[in-house]
Amino acid sequence: MLPKGREKTFVNVALREIRQAAQTFALPKNTTTGTGEKGPSLAGTATKLGKLLGQTSSKGPGRSASPSGGGTRKKISISPPRFVKLETIDDKRTAFFEAHLKNDGSKPDMLLIATPQLVIDGSLEDATDLPPGYEISLLDLTLRGEETVGNAVRIGSNGGSVVCRVTMPDDAAVGVKFTFDEGDAA
Repeated sequence: MLPKGREKTFVNVALREIRQAAQTFALPKNTTTGTGEKGPSLAGTATKLGKLLGQTSSKGPGRSASPSGGGTRKKISISPPRFVKLETIDDKRTAFFEAHLKNDGSKPDMLLIATPQLVIDGSLEDATDLPPGYEISLLDLTLRGEETVGNAVRIGSNGGSVVCRVTMPDDAAVGVKFTFDEGDAA
């Protein structure tokens, strides 16, 4: 704690100016409206950031992207979903995701399941038990250009591009999780 005097005044003035600059940067004064909106939409920025981050091949902080030694290679696998774009469909914000399915055809009854998730504080939450206004849903799941109904598709001997669309709230981000199941329903 600084004693009263010139030094304390300089620090307080500097802190006030930094706070004001930060508020103006994060929420420019000329974009505030009287309708309760707090600023411009960040959808464009999110799209650009998603495209930029989608081009990286890293698996996460501190992990190398080099393959580990030993073991057998998975015969059926899917790449992590990559955000492609954000659009408005039927007045709902919709995120498009894409992944690549590798399939040797050894398990033709295998199901690929897409589960939409809400991103909250950097972690993913399933669509169950979300508060009102934060509902998300999977619109469709497409494997090699063939659209399916529901959240699962029987992969058969198919491989290649998997695309899905997920609706999202205006002020939150979404993701999708792909899993495999050897179940009987499709």
